[in-house]
Amino acid sequence: MGTRGSVATEGPRAKEICISVRQRSFNYAYCYKATEYGRDLKQYLTLLDAAMSNNWESAAQFIKNDPSSVNVAITVCGRTALHIAAGAGHSKFILKLVDHMSMEALELKDSYDGNTALHLAVISGLDDAVKAMVHKHGNLTRICNKNGSNPLLNAAIHVSVEHAEIIRFLCDEMKNEPSSFLGNSGAQLICNITRAGLYELATNLIHEHPSLATAQLDNGTTALDVIPEKDLSIPTAYEESTLSLLAYHQHCTITDKPASIFLKMLFCFGSKSKGFHRRKLKSYIVLELVNLVFEEITLMPREEMFQFFLGSNFLKTAAKNGSVGIIKMCIATYPDQLWLPREGRNIFQIAVENRQEKIFNYSYEHMNADEKILTTHIVESNGGNILHVAAKIAPPSRLNIYTSPVVQMQSEIIWFKKVEKRVPRALRNMRNKDGETPREVFTREHKHLVKTAEAYMIRTAESCLVVASLVATVAFAAAITLPGGTFSDSNATDEKGKPIFLGKKKFLAFMVADALALFSSTTTILLFLSIFIGNHNEGNFKEILPRRLKRGLGSLILSVLSVVIAFSIALYIILGDRYKWAPYLIVVAACYSLLISLKSLYILFVELDDIKGPVLYWAIPKDHKPNVRIVLKNV
Repeated sequence: MGTRGSVATEGPRAKEICISVRQRSFNYAYCYKATEYGRDLKQYLTLLDAAMSNNWESAAQFIKNDPSSVNVAITVCGRTALHIAAGAGHSKFILKLVDHMSMEALELKDSYDGNTALHLAVISGLDDAVKAMVHKHGNLTRICNKNGSNPLLNAAIHVSVEHAEIIRFLCDEMKNEPSSFLGNSGAQLICNITRAGLYELATNLIHEHPSLATAQLDNGTTALDVIPEKDLSIPTAYEESTLSLLAYHQHCTITDKPASIFLKMLFCFGSKSKGFHRRKLKSYIVLELVNLVFEEITLMPREEMFQFFLGSNFLKTAAKNGSVGIIKMCIATYPDQLWLPREGRNIFQIAVENRQEKIFNYSYEHMNADEKILTTHIVESNGGNILHVAAKIAPPSRLNIYTSPVVQMQSEIIWFKKVEKRVPRALRNMRNKDGETPREVFTREHKHLVKTAEAYMIRTAESCLVVASLVATVAFAAAITLPGGTFSDSNATDEKGKPIFLGKKKFLAFMVADALALFSSTTTILLFLSIFIGNHNEGNFKEILPRRLKRGLGSLILSVLSVVIAFSIALYIILGDRYKWAPYLIVVAACYSLLISLKSLYILFVELDDIKGPVLYWAIPKDHKPNVRIVLKNV
């Protein structure tokens, strides 16, 4: 068990590193009063404080008076000043201190975990300090602590993506040490690097040391088991904004036609869009790594390959996370994997349970007719078939993809219907040992979600009704109290009562926006009233209720936009002729307020629009898919 503690560093904010409880619980004040091998450690108090506080001036003066102090332990736990500075993250202090130390002193270990100062510098992510120590004493990379970990393994466990250069450096320094890349040590190295997300580095290591591709830990885990632990599938669509997907697709198109300025700006300034792009690039890097691993696996004898896949758990993990690219490579290498049992279920059943549509479709398409029938038969211990599996509520990791309970319920119904179409009619009403049909299981499993979705619908309808009523009131009042007023007294009787700005285009735009606000707000009121009086049973959550909610939200967004536009035009009519800067300020203020206030409504609207017929990435014709060049260093 470990605890997290902050350590001071120079420059950027201090990095948090994990240190064992024993290390963090040590009281350095104790060493002031203790002795070790007849030495009074109180004499090193000044050096200890200087190393902990990054005070090189004080340390330099102490070392000048006692040069041997840098080569001995100054705490009862056997740590030197270099250990203290490395643990505290003081890189510049270490660079100066190393010049005063002997090579033998660099090898000293503490009495906790047997770590050298190099082990601690690696944990702290001190690139320059690690290089300085290794350049002075190359054999430091071979020294292991009490856990049997050399600095390279320590780096693989503790170093983040930002400090991947440390691992690259140590790998280069130890390339002539084959034992570090073989057996359990090699498996620890490649598994930890892969788990840390350093896929490019893992690919390069396997190129240099092919045995790492199939290296296994004591529990049988390989790099292939670690890769699918995260959802690294190629993104199918941008989850929250179809505009961002459009921007991405237009920006990366293989045609020579450049993207519009608007779409380029949307792509550059939308953090979600850039995240979508980075995720896609990362998925390609992962597939490259998986392909390299499979190239090594294909060199294995057939029986060894079977045992390797049988003892591995990566296919189940890939199916749960929807990594269809990995599944395709697995099936292409060893097709029988599709039917190898994973905790009593095959890949098709795991995909159904975890709502992985791509895996479900791919595996079903690669089945023979008899296999498709077999998959629908009894698959559960209680006698249920594949439809009983689909009837169970989705795991939280899949259900919580959508923020709205209404969309969650709708997605569950659509998924159940989708699986139902693949099951023979004779088996759709099959009862399990508990006497339940799939539909009865579905109703029982989703009873709480239906109640949650109903409460959400009513609560949302109440809030939106209040807003829509206010918008309708403001829009109606604006139509009566027109900007600029009317002709109340005129010699020409045909002008009396008419708006003063009637002949101006700006006034026409104001009236159109105001009318649109009034009509859309009244439509919103009627739509949300229908939600109140409607029936909130399970079946209505498939289409009727989500459609009403979607239309109501769309009308509400339109009404709010229209009333803000109408208000902005009114201010422009009144102030524009005298204050030339006023229109620009009004437009900026209106756009900012709309972006801030309508974001959550827009996300829900897109969710409701996306669940029924999403813009799926794999549905785009191949000729129109972006040809993205993989730039590993940008991921």
